Amino acid sequence: MRNTCYLNSVAQVLMRTPAVLEWVRQHHANGCPRERGACVLCALFLTYRQVVEASCSGSRCIPVLAARRAAVGEAFSGCDQHDAVEFLEALLARARAEEIRMSRYAFWGGVQIDQQVATHAERLFSFVRETRRRCTCCAGQVRSWCSAERVLRLQPRIVDGGPMTVTDMYMDFCAAVDGGEE
Repeated sequence: MRNTCYLNSVAQVLMRTPAVLEWVRQHHANGCPRERGACVLCALFLTYRQVVEASCSGSRCIPVLAARRAAVGEAFSGCDQHDAVEFLEALLARARAEEIRMSRYAFWGGVQIDQQVATHAERLFSFVRETRRRCTCCAGQVRSWCSAERVLRLQPRIVDGGPMTVTDMYMDFCAAVDGGEE
């Protein structure tokens, strides 16, 4: 298949993550009525089985996830090149929807999200981001809210000594916005 390197990269990382493998194994073991169709968790599990069992080899072999990539999102149905992070985010959103559809979730209150529930997608890949805003009128009132995030977007910059490392970017992200006050 042409132009599926984004998909292959995501699948390789997910299939090498023990918690993800356990998730898709349990999903498969518990049964899924959409196994042969649009379930992205089933497609990932079946792709894993193809690799482990070496049941698919050669240039004519198409991984199940690649064959069913339109189930992740219509944008991925063609042979266009895509960003791996966008594909991962879409795959996790579809997996989340599948888990909710099958009532495999727990309540997750107080977090801005489409439904206040947590599935394995949130348990494995999400974090809570707190945002605070100070009132510009009274300069004392602080409003805060929490949102679920899946990708921590870091901004690289050049600093004394050269380009920032990933650790530098993370620490910069965590720093207080108002000049270091805690």
